[in-house]
Amino acid sequence: MGLELYLDLLSQPCRAVYLFAKKNRIAFELKNVELFKDSILGTKVPGAEAEGGATHPSGSQQRKETTRVKKVPILKDDTFILSEGTAILLYLSRKYNTPDHWYPSDLQKRAKVDEYLSWHQATIRSNAPKTMWIKVLIPLLTGQPLPPEKLQEVMDGLAMALDYLEGLFLQDKPFLVGSEVSLADLVAIVDLMQPVGVGCDIFKDRPRLVEWRKRTEDAIGKELFLQAHELILNIRQHFTEEFNKVNILRKVPVLKDGDFILEESTAILLYLTRKYNTPSYWYPPDMKKRARVDEYLAWQISTIRAGTSKILWLKVRPPPPLLTGGAAPPTLPSPAQTPMSQEKGGLAQGGATCGGCFP
Repeated sequence: MGLELYLDLLSQPCRAVYLFAKKNRIAFELKNVELFKDSILGTKVPGAEAEGGATHPSGSQQRKETTRVKKVPILKDDTFILSEGTAILLYLSRKYNTPDHWYPSDLQKRAKVDEYLSWHQATIRSNAPKTMWIKVLIPLLTGQPLPPEKLQEVMDGLAMALDYLEGLFLQDKPFLVGSEVSLADLVAIVDLMQPVGVGCDIFKDRPRLVEWRKRTEDAIGKELFLQAHELILNIRQHFTEEFNKVNILRKVPVLKDGDFILEESTAILLYLTRKYNTPSYWYPPDMKKRARVDEYLAWQISTIRAGTSKILWLKVRPPPPLLTGGAAPPTLPSPAQTPMSQEKGGLAQGGATCGGCFP
């Protein structure tokens, strides 16, 4: 079995791995992991068909076995599995003996690449990706835009990081650690394309960075670079021109039946039961039984759903700390404060709460 790379090109570390492997003609099978489904974005990862790799759904057993840390990128080389973008890049450079300029054999030059890669994680990486969450993803998921000051806080942090990038690393050199492109430049440029893709002009009034960007893109290959960044550079277009045509409230699920568009999951479920004459136990014709179903559906939205959705965000896939301007995310209410516990006994005849899920 050959080399497999599990990638989503919306992810900047995935783009770095993809570009490095393609640029260095490393043969691999692309396993397209769709972190944000094609049904929402209306497109596929560039190059997926060209690689010819059959993909595995995000929740499939094969993906679970491969992805130990439940994120991308993931490298699978026979039975060897590796996560973390930087570790994958270093592994590929060593195994495939890529040109020395990527990760120099010279002790001091290599140390400078290592220095940048470590610095990058807590500075560029901690700020640049948040722009996509603020401007596109969180408004999509919540149906509400975030206050402008949230974006400004992130942009201020990113501006400070770019000052250091120019003054500490780039200086007057063609590339970040010398006269040739390295892994430092590759990792930096893919992260900086994230804010560019959502309309943040981070290169404005930074002529040295503009020239560095052009040199880096040219060194990678302009056509390859644009292919890898096609999705992120068009992400706003996908949401505004495709998804938002049918999505008035800017959230999912959305049903489109011919010219008829419907939002809100409960309304969609009821519509489907009526149109397709599903078995009566789903939504009983008996007036009193149906009323009981309606009663629960109304109660559930402000109780069960309000609590479980917070658990998902805080304990499974929390957004970056941008929602609170860098502070810790808002805490869940204690069991005593939840609507379930306030409803004496509630529907569960005992007022059970998810005690193990609260801090």
